[in-house]
Amino acid sequence: MRKALLFLLCISFISCGYVAHSTLPKGVKIAVPVFKNSTYKEGVEVKVGKEVIKKFINEGTEVVGSPDNADFLLSGTLIAYEKKPLRWVKGIEEEIEEYRLILTAHITYKDLRTNEVLLDTQVSGDTDYFIRGNKAKDEESAVEEAAQDLAKNIVDAICEQW
Repeated sequence: MRKALLFLLCISFISCGYVAHSTLPKGVKIAVPVFKNSTYKEGVEVKVGKEVIKKFINEGTEVVGSPDNADFLLSGTLIAYEKKPLRWVKGIEEEIEEYRLILTAHITYKDLRTNEVLLDTQVSGDTDYFIRGNKAKDEESAVEEAAQDLAKNIVDAICEQW
C-alpha cells in the first residue's frame, strides 16, 4: 500500500509540468496589423488575421491596434494558397471528390522594446474537405478552417519562443 501511494505521488509530480496549451507572459501587448497577401485568393489575409487575433485573445494576450502601444509586433504575408486533390470518384470520367487546402504565411515576430526579431519563419495550416456527398463543404468553409489552423500554428510558434 505504501509503495502504491509513493508511486501515485511520484506520478502526480511528474505530470504537473505538462501544459496542454501555449502561453505568453502576462501583461504582454502585441500588435497584429492586417497580413499582406501575395496569393491569387482575395480576402484570405483578413480571415487569417482575425483568427490570429482571436487565438491571442483566447491565450489572454492583449492585442493592440498600433505598434506604438505594443511590446511585440507580429507581421505576416500570406504566400501560398494551395488546393490539392486528395480523392477521386471513378466513373465515366474521374472526378475529384476531396481536396486539401493549405495556407502558408511568412511571419515575423519582433520585440519592439529591443528591436530584436525573435521569429522569422514560414507557417502553414490546412484542412481537408469533400465537395460531394453528405460531408460536402464549399471552398469558403474550408478557407475558414484552414485559416483557424494556420492561426493556431502561428500562435503556437510564437509561444514556443517563451
